[in-house]
Amino acid sequence: MTENVNLFDEDIDLERSLQFSLSPVQPSPEFVYRLRARLTEPPSIIIERRTTATAFIVVTMGLFLGAFLVWLIRIIYKAVSK
Repeated sequence: MTENVNLFDEDIDLERSLQFSLSPVQPSPEFVYRLRARLTEPPSIIIERRTTATAFIVVTMGLFLGAFLVWLIRIIYKAVSK
């Protein structure tokens, strides 16, 4: 029990020393208004989320394009070497 009282006294002492060493701040009403708006309203920027279907289509198109280029280069190489 004495331990709790000592901790309470230390807290009170700390609170008093902070009260005397720190001066109160009065923020501007405009700052408070803008901060409240930023914290309560949803952001105006919406980030698009990548879907699995879109990723699949992009990867498939990349593979197809790569295979097509390899095939085209082989045909051109064979035509030039004849």
